[in-house]
Amino acid sequence: MNRPEEISTQWSQELADLLVDGALPEDARREFLRRLDSIADGWRRLALTFLEAQTWRQSMGELLAPDRDARAPFPDEAAGSPRAAAGAKKFAIARPWRAGRWVFEVAALAAVFMIALALGSRLDNGRGQTGLPSVDHRADLAGNPAAAPPAPATADSPADNGPRQPVVSPWRLVSVPIGVGPDGAMTMVDLPVLDPEQPGEAATTPPGPYLPLPQFVDSLRQSGHAVEHQREYVPVDMPDGSRTLFPVDHLQIRFVGNRDYQ
Repeated sequence: MNRPEEISTQWSQELADLLVDGALPEDARREFLRRLDSIADGWRRLALTFLEAQTWRQSMGELLAPDRDARAPFPDEAAGSPRAAAGAKKFAIARPWRAGRWVFEVAALAAVFMIALALGSRLDNGRGQTGLPSVDHRADLAGNPAAAPPAPATADSPADNGPRQPVVSPWRLVSVPIGVGPDGAMTMVDLPVLDPEQPGEAATTPPGPYLPLPQFVDSLRQSGHAVEHQREYVPVDMPDGSRTLFPVDHLQIRFVGNRDYQ
């Protein structure tokens, strides 16, 4: 890249840095300067490179310079002495720094640190969620069965001896008056109804014990009611695509036993 024939008409920051540092050969330097006229903003970029290098030299020179107030001057380091002039010249020369390279190295170190931090956090979260031991712990468990983690609690384990929530049925029994019997007392019949405060899936739960339909009809007739019973079957499409029939009972109840009460 230092040969003149390898220098293209495109701007090269690397060649500009070498030129500023004085590391570019003479023939390559002349060719690079000659082609700056054909490069867009070539001379302006080169001037900015010189200013950047000068700024870095001044800044780093101040950081690397020793604390002059911390040491007492020797007698032979008086102003104008050859040793003092040589020392001043020595500390005035600073190592050239390249801004682009320094920024790139700092950015690379920051990226590596962030990647390591993210991987560590991800591994910690995964281990906390799964609860699995590490590779070394597994080897210890294989050699020492007593160090194995406790088995999960089963249905018979003491961990399940705590208070359990009672199972509440979504069905309720409602006492419905159906009339006055021959003895003058009000006849009540318990009918199963679904609690509206229960979730929708509770409707599939079968109700508790209740009075069967034949006994219910007999009790109505014994209490002085005329009952007409009709049953029809309604086809219903099931979720699996099949069709089934559900019985639907219709009851027509008419009280005929106590005319005075009516």
